[in-house]
Amino acid sequence: MKLPRALQIILFLTTAVAAFTEANVLNCKGNTAAVVDAINAAKDVVELVVDTHAGIVPDKGYHISSAYREELHEFFFGALSQQDRDYVKGVFIKMNDSLDTMTWTCAQDLDDCNRWGAGAYVSGGLPNITICPVHFSDSFHDQTRRMIHEATHVDGISYPHSRFSWTGLFDVFRSSEHGVYRLPRAAQLAKCAPKAAMFNADNYALYAMQLSYAHRTGREVLPEVVSTESISSWAAWIDARPDIRFCTLVAVSWPFIFVTLLWLRFILTEILGLL
Repeated sequence: MKLPRALQIILFLTTAVAAFTEANVLNCKGNTAAVVDAINAAKDVVELVVDTHAGIVPDKGYHISSAYREELHEFFFGALSQQDRDYVKGVFIKMNDSLDTMTWTCAQDLDDCNRWGAGAYVSGGLPNITICPVHFSDSFHDQTRRMIHEATHVDGISYPHSRFSWTGLFDVFRSSEHGVYRLPRAAQLAKCAPKAAMFNADNYALYAMQLSYAHRTGREVLPEVVSTESISSWAAWIDARPDIRFCTLVAVSWPFIFVTLLWLRFILTEILGLL
């Protein structure tokens, strides 16, 4: 008998935490061990974040200063109220309690993987994550980050499916229910729309991985934002430089620019006789 979706989520969140084992990984064949390794690494990262937020000094690694923690938090989530900061903290707590009970299934039907170009995805917010073949060609760092990203999509942990839309120059910053991906746009989202950043899965994953990096290496640095697009384009130039000054720019359409130039030419030629 298939349980109602709401009941599945309730049972998932109230299940006692058990050790994550290969039993939680389905249909992955030769990749099962790789999935387990990435999940265990993600668990370590998330637990570190939870401990850091609680002011607990980890037994291993470097101690991270409170000033850096604040700076990093604002880099990825912007200037949030205390209530919103508590929400972010709660997402990591619930994720830490729930990662062991999720099910990770390697995709058999690749239609959705190919349609979205996804490394993994969550369907309907349930704690069942589907892993696509491209996931295994990524670095271990990116595999770990993806596990945290996908866990954030599970209902009851967060609700990153909230519809938000914010448009910047040339639609560079536009977001939707699918959120934004990768460091340049996640950082820009935090600068321009903190309320959206706190519901964006990649902001959580990137923040957690950077905090873990600082803890392991002792390097209290903000991540370098480099666009993957050609820096020769205006859109890529803006995309590579998260800056609050760009947040108020309105998206400009090329048809609008074209019509405006035609009118300007008409005025200069027919009215002012300058051309």
